Amino acid sequence: MKKYFVSALLLSAAGGAVADEVINENLVVTQRACIGVDCQDGEQFSFETLKVKGDSPQIYFKDTSNSGAFPRNDWQIGVSDEVAGSAASFFIEDTTHSRRVLEISPEGDVALGTMSVVVEDAISVGSESAQRRVTFVADAESDTDAVNLRTAQDVVSNLDVEAEAAELDAALSELNARLSALSARVSALEP
Repeated sequence: MKKYFVSALLLSAAGGAVADEVINENLVVTQRACIGVDCQDGEQFSFETLKVKGDSPQIYFKDTSNSGAFPRNDWQIGVSDEVAGSAASFFIEDTTHSRRVLEISPEGDVALGTMSVVVEDAISVGSESAQRRVTFVADAESDTDAVNLRTAQDVVSNLDVEAEAAELDAALSELNARLSALSARVSALEP
């Protein structure tokens, strides 16, 4: 009798255990879904189709390809909260090499590329120790557009420095002549 009681007790305790649910076929969700530790029964949705909810929600892309013909980088996208010297941000990270390749702050500051630093009110493509070029930049059209090397060289080559220098020389010569004439008049007035 004692043996059956212990077995029954163990079976009833196991009934409350949580196990992973494995679905071996395609899964289609025709409404909305919430994934994460902070999702609740009766979760409220607005227009979003998918919520990823937690302290620092992230989606991890694990590449399991074994062929050398395919890239083997693993990637992660997510958000991080403000913690110990690190500002809150949305990011895309190459987890294979432990480097963030895109980071956006809540204020709209953007860092593009590995080792790029988020700079206030700027789009950063590097850091002091990892400077890089911005390539394929179109010619500037508006006052607030960035200027590429081609545009800067066009501006410099179209400057008529010789004509301006000649005008300046002529103005200086005229000024010197007037000063000489004034000096001669002052000398003539002296007793």
